[in-house]
Amino acid sequence: MKNRGRAVIIGETTAGAGNIAGPHFLTQDFIITIPVGKIVDPLTGKGWEGIGVLPDIKMDLSQSIK
Repeated sequence: MKNRGRAVIIGETTAGAGNIAGPHFLTQDFIITIPVGKIVDPLTGKGWEGIGVLPDIKMDLSQSIK
């Protein structure tokens, strides 16, 4: 939405979790999560894994209206 000019992002940079992952049960008590896909923006050719989406207007969430 941001890269196509369809939204203005207000807030803080997102966590940067951009890859698709799925849980795999190894035992009844142990689960491992393994990446199974990568999301890439077709306009930029880049993803946001580890980087996050930067807001157009930065706002500290501690200042938000509650």
